[in-house]
Amino acid sequence: MILQIRPKYKGTRRRRNGLNRLVLALILLLLASGPPTAIFRPISALAQEPTAEPIIQPAQEPTAEPTTQPAENPTAEPTDQPADAPTAEPPAEPTIEPTTSPTEEPTAAPTTEATTAPTSEPTQEPTSEATSEATSEPIPAPTEEATAEPTSEPIILPATEPTAEPIVSEPAAEVAPQANFVTAAGPASGEWTLPCDSDESAVTIGAFDRDTTADLSNDPGFRFIVNEDVAYQADEGDPPSLNSPRSYSPVMAVGDDTSATICLPEGKYLVSVIGGPFPPTPGGYKMSGKHFSVPDDGTVDVGLVSGPLPLASINVVVHHDNLMVNGAQDIPQEEGLVGFSVLLEDGTGEVSVDFYGNPICTEYDGNGNPISGTGGQCLTDANGEVTVPNLGPGKYGVFVVPPDGQGWIQTSTIEGTHTVDAWVEEGNKGFITEAGVLGPAVAIGFVHECRFGSASDDCPTNDTAGTATIIGRVREASEVGGEFQVEPGKAVDRPYVALNNLSGNDEQVYTGRGNSDGTFEIPNVPPGTYQLVYWDEPQLYIISFATVQVNPGDTEVLMGDLLTPRWFGQIQGYTYIDDGIAKDGHVFSGGAGNGIRDCYDAGGGIDPYNADTCEKGLPNQDLDIRFNDGSIKYASFTDADGYYDFPTHFPYGHYLIWEVGFGRLKQMSTAGYFTEFPGDGLTPIPTGYPYNPENGPAEFGAASLLQAEITLAGFYHWIDTGKAPYGPGENGGISGIVHYAATRNEFNPRLAAAEDYEPGVPNVTINLYEAALDANQQPIPCTVAGPGCPYGAGEYQRVSTATGTDPDSGDLVDSVATDSYIDNHPTDCVYSDLLDGTINDSKCLEVPLNMRQIQDGVFDGGYAFEDTPKGAYIVEMIAPPGYRHIKEEDQNTDQGDDFIPQVPPPACAGPLHIVNDPRNPADGTPTPLCDSKFVRVIDGTNPPAEFYVMTDFDDSDNADFTGTTEVPVPGFIRGTLFDDLNVQFDPNSVMFQGKKGVPFTPVGILDFQGNEITVVNTDADGFFEVLLPSGYTRLCPTPGGICPAIYLVVGNYPGQDPQHPLSNWNPAYATLTVSLDVWTGKTTYADVALTPITGFGFDNPPVCTAAGPDVQSVDTVAGPRGTTFNIYGSGFGATTGSVALGITNQNIISWSDTAITVSIPNSQPRGAQQLLVTDSAENTSQSGITFHVTGQGGGPPYNPPIKHVGAGQTYSTIQAAIDAANNGDLIIVHPGLYFESPIIYKNIKLQG
Repeated sequence: MILQIRPKYKGTRRRRNGLNRLVLALILLLLASGPPTAIFRPISALAQEPTAEPIIQPAQEPTAEPTTQPAENPTAEPTDQPADAPTAEPPAEPTIEPTTSPTEEPTAAPTTEATTAPTSEPTQEPTSEATSEATSEPIPAPTEEATAEPTSEPIILPATEPTAEPIVSEPAAEVAPQANFVTAAGPASGEWTLPCDSDESAVTIGAFDRDTTADLSNDPGFRFIVNEDVAYQADEGDPPSLNSPRSYSPVMAVGDDTSATICLPEGKYLVSVIGGPFPPTPGGYKMSGKHFSVPDDGTVDVGLVSGPLPLASINVVVHHDNLMVNGAQDIPQEEGLVGFSVLLEDGTGEVSVDFYGNPICTEYDGNGNPISGTGGQCLTDANGEVTVPNLGPGKYGVFVVPPDGQGWIQTSTIEGTHTVDAWVEEGNKGFITEAGVLGPAVAIGFVHECRFGSASDDCPTNDTAGTATIIGRVREASEVGGEFQVEPGKAVDRPYVALNNLSGNDEQVYTGRGNSDGTFEIPNVPPGTYQLVYWDEPQLYIISFATVQVNPGDTEVLMGDLLTPRWFGQIQGYTYIDDGIAKDGHVFSGGAGNGIRDCYDAGGGIDPYNADTCEKGLPNQDLDIRFNDGSIKYASFTDADGYYDFPTHFPYGHYLIWEVGFGRLKQMSTAGYFTEFPGDGLTPIPTGYPYNPENGPAEFGAASLLQAEITLAGFYHWIDTGKAPYGPGENGGISGIVHYAATRNEFNPRLAAAEDYEPGVPNVTINLYEAALDANQQPIPCTVAGPGCPYGAGEYQRVSTATGTDPDSGDLVDSVATDSYIDNHPTDCVYSDLLDGTINDSKCLEVPLNMRQIQDGVFDGGYAFEDTPKGAYIVEMIAPPGYRHIKEEDQNTDQGDDFIPQVPPPACAGPLHIVNDPRNPADGTPTPLCDSKFVRVIDGTNPPAEFYVMTDFDDSDNADFTGTTEVPVPGFIRGTLFDDLNVQFDPNSVMFQGKKGVPFTPVGILDFQGNEITVVNTDADGFFEVLLPSGYTRLCPTPGGICPAIYLVVGNYPGQDPQHPLSNWNPAYATLTVSLDVWTGKTTYADVALTPITGFGFDNPPVCTAAGPDVQSVDTVAGPRGTTFNIYGSGFGATTGSVALGITNQNIISWSDTAITVSIPNSQPRGAQQLLVTDSAENTSQSGITFHVTGQGGGPPYNPPIKHVGAGQTYSTIQAAIDAANNGDLIIVHPGLYFESPIIYKNIKLQG
């Protein structure tokens, strides 16, 4: 008997698409009750009618009422959905009727889930488009993340077990309880409830309307959570660069309009607030928050922005990148390209509809009605532009598809691959100003191939052929030899090469393609100076350049190896059967179970790529790369020989967690290796392979399922992992993850599955009890509270004996806490200091110096009971304070499918509760809570038990269901403020030889309206961290089904009043605003690159002695002989020195250490002269100030017309004074802030 089982149920991850559940319910209703009695409409989030200003609802929750009540309420437990499930219909509100009613026939888009078997629910998903135009499958936008792959694997149950024994069992019959059901209730009284303890302070949380200032604290929709603010702050003595980032912030309190006053101990906090109303309607409020401290803040009021909110757009320009070929748009020379298709993806799949549920790029008339014939494609116009409108806030990948058959080649990328990311907040018009000028959010260039001597290509200046051939090879610039030791690496497969004519107008004169070994030849090149440009087709390498000179008479120009750096790092390796037998039958003595992929030397050294000479590979094994919070970044599978790779590992500079699946075989051990490029240098080979790994095999069993790794661009890591069949009497125990369920799609919480963006929850208590079984070996439902039945009706009974510590709870077999990344952070790292030395870093800091690591580590939320004898168990999850397990009523999105694996997940074993949700087929039916799971452990298997939690809220008065109304947990931003032009040469800095961090500088966090949420400061190395409220929109019509919060992050933030900037605002740098996404419970890593605006760029600031005069300002810079003026600064000394203008000493009236008063003598020459101060010790000021001695008579005259700029002066801007000046004028700019970039185009003097 072959069954498929997956302890983490990754196989049930699905691409959400459209209104399939409603269509299914409608079909079932039609079958059961005849003709429909209501018109089918899109769900409310997709059916809002746009006004002249398109809007987005801040909090879209499903509130649909059923059109009919089923005659017989089905339980939520059977594996098949009942055939009489009711149809859900949206509330009556303005809608956009689809131009064509959604078809009841699902499209033939095949599902990718290998773990799902046919059920009564169709696995073919109906389209989500509101029109019938897109009947064929759309072209998918590529994404780095292969998350749509099946992840389960077959498992053969041992023959010693009876085949009738299922791994997961349901009760044989419906429970007939004789006690009260568990009813919906508010959060249990936590440590935050009144009265306060002696070490706590009372804090009252409030909210107000930012527009009207109306108090919202008494609104029934007012809800909040308070999280401990664990972000590191430089100005509090906790620099982020010297601390590893935390991935989780504990919930400290939850509340609403009836419990707004809470008790908190001393500390830092963030409150996240939603303002309702519920269900969401136009006029609701965008989620927001505020940071506060205890005991400083007794009342915390949070300003909320009222809805409806404006939608966003993305402006895309596609251009002919031929003047010059460089991957950038050269304005105005390069023309736009017409007819190119622009696609968007959200990290999960292609975005095919706008926020109203109509095909993407649908146009609307003045009344908000879709214009027939529009939408479905976003095509560039004659200028190469297209604006994709009506989008929810988020991070989108933009992908451009050229017209078929025209041979266009993409040259542009931002951070690798053909996809360019765009972040848009509410109301974004689709443009950015990062370069200081308004430009499109995305600009992507293309070129055609061109040949010298061809008159038919689109390079008009290359028609004359020459006689020279340029020959070379393109190879990767690899750092695998060591940090900052660049070596030639892999050959770039079939690189593109182009020539720009530097002897002409920098125009493209050649583009062609090289060979698979990276070699290329450019024939028929005329004499001249050219720029050679080379890049790869998938754009995994950074476009690179070299200058080449072709002289008259040259026949060959040899370029040798041309190096190009990768955008990404790579992890590769094998999964194998650790039985000591090679694929070709060779037997390794002592190789069985040693945790090493044994290989033998067949001649020429051990070849790790030769599958025949190594232990047999394991095909179709799933692997992931997770963030430290447990959410998934990448997924992959092994090939027929057990080989896998992650070729586009983004260089985050932070630990990610490599994971191998635990689905069918015994986990043996894992070994990780650094790599090098020996021999011809074309292939990465793991160093010390196979018996001297960088890490492992120290841990055997489940602990070796994970490896913490840092993989920067250009580095290759090799990680092997071994597995073996279970022996007699062996099993893998019970394991799983506690997930934070940001989106809750399933009608039945037993079938919940984690989305890739959903994090784990650390430090959650998991208890294991032996289940009581009846004579048929089935679980026994409890009828009343008592021994083994702590909660009462419906829960599965636990074994309880007199020796148990708590007879009601049952005999506790074991108890564990879910993994915490930060509590198990890697330690004792060794890496290069880049000065031929090493650094022994006990904290394993996540900084640029720490470029590559493979260590033991964990992600948040995982747990395992490893030594578990076969039998039946109850696994109980104790929700941490502020959380609760999810129920049927907590569904918050209607996009996607419920799939039932061939082996269903473990049965929910908690007490019964009455489902109170008219949307749900089980409404009014008693169903078990999922805080406990019933799990059978059979030898030869490793069954899972996953749990899903959400933040708590009080629904005790929710007699008439109005939707789930929890406040989601916040997320982090961890970033670095860089100097984009200068390198850090201080060997004591963690940024050494990288871009210089901008220290002690404010970073502002604003919402889309510019309202200040908070301000944080960078540390000495430019790092910053901030904890922020996440998004609440859960009905985005995107494959992921969620719109994250988008914040404006302002580097070198001057504050809300630029005329009176923050004290540590740095005038030497420009201010840069970028949009960044914040997801529920996750961390966003960000770089904010500032441009220095001083006249000179310094690698390091000038070093001045502390002693000596420092002239900082004067109260005037111009005046005739006899003028008295003051000089201000420091270090002048207590004893009088001298002051000179030019070579003439001035008359000193008074002298102190910080101020000097002088008068200009009558003998002073006229003109512009340098002011210098010399103290009594003969130390002279390092920099002087130009002073203009004016007047006429008694010598040569100097009397330039003076124009003053500043507050209260003739001119308020520098440019206005320049425009009004004549040649020879002097412009004096008085102290102040001037937000302009003046252009001097006259012969004038400009003086500060």
